[in-house]
Amino acid sequence: IERGVATSPEALEQTSGVYLQRTHGAGGSPIVRGLLGHHVLLLVDGIRLNNAITRFGPNQLLNTVDPFSLARIEVLRGPGSLLYGSDAVGGVVNLISQTARFDPRRAWALGGSGVLRFDSASAAVISHAEVTGHVREIGARVGGTFRRFDDLSGGRDTGEQRFTSYMEGDIDTSLVWRGGAA
Repeated sequence: IERGVATSPEALEQTSGVYLQRTHGAGGSPIVRGLLGHHVLLLVDGIRLNNAITRFGPNQLLNTVDPFSLARIEVLRGPGSLLYGSDAVGGVVNLISQTARFDPRRAWALGGSGVLRFDSASAAVISHAEVTGHVREIGARVGGTFRRFDDLSGGRDTGEQRFTSYMEGDIDTSLVWRGGAA
């Protein structure tokens, strides 16, 4: 996630044993052990994003998760059917969300960050802002992302590929209670 990726599928590109099938410039479907679609289980904090009725071929569900909302991505390569069910034959991709951060030296804290990125290859504009803080044992995190991807350009012979552009906005929040904290 710290690699400066524009989408969640891009975060998997450098993961050993995971390949990406690209349907369009910003999307992608993970391929684990040669399997994709409903044979690779996608989870967000342990909750299924896809299931057995998801179409057989590549799906773009992973692209619907804001990469800035993620703390890490866990990949289980190989059959996870015993633990996760029959749709985890190729493997499991578990997206773990960020939560509020606590500073044990302070009774309260507030912080924030922002990102503005322009990608010339896909003519993408990505902006993200987040605020996180805590008061004693209660912490909160609020983040928002706006992404715009223009039509793909196929180069001199292909030209512009119309109708491949899209815009997306995401808002994510978390509220955490740290029970028993001093």
